[in-house]
Amino acid sequence: MNRAGTTQRRVVAHCITCTHTWQVCFVAALSDFDVPADPAEPEGSLNTPTKLDLAVESFRPVAAHFDPAECACILLLNKKDLFEAKLRTKCYADFDPSYTGDNEPHEVARHIAQRFIEANKASHSNWVFHHLLCATDHACMKQIWRAIAAIILDAQIWSLNYGGLL
Repeated sequence: MNRAGTTQRRVVAHCITCTHTWQVCFVAALSDFDVPADPAEPEGSLNTPTKLDLAVESFRPVAAHFDPAECACILLLNKKDLFEAKLRTKCYADFDPSYTGDNEPHEVARHIAQRFIEANKASHSNWVFHHLLCATDHACMKQIWRAIAAIILDAQIWSLNYGGLL
């Protein structure tokens, strides 16, 4: 990735492995719905791919790489505070023509999460756990990490019970 961070997109997926299971933690910025993927385009350009579009496309190979029977995917949709502030002045549907709902943060965020879930062509939406967060909100992060720990423990217990080990 160059210093401007715009000509190449590097995918970073954190994988947590237990004895027989994998958990993938994928982070995307909700507030990038209006930031053009191409640095030559001015911010707020309509009908051009955005950084959020690139994140969805980057998620596709990550999600497809793991067997959903053995892997849980945790999707962290970050920058919720900036996202909500942008929605007060911009209409999300201007940047995503497939969206027909209200410009309410929860509705738009649900649509964005669904875009990530649908990016997994195998349609294993039951194994994608998504959370909206603001990484600087310590109480929120504590709750998210507890949820992630519960997902990991559940997957580990399931693999022990149904993996033929008990």
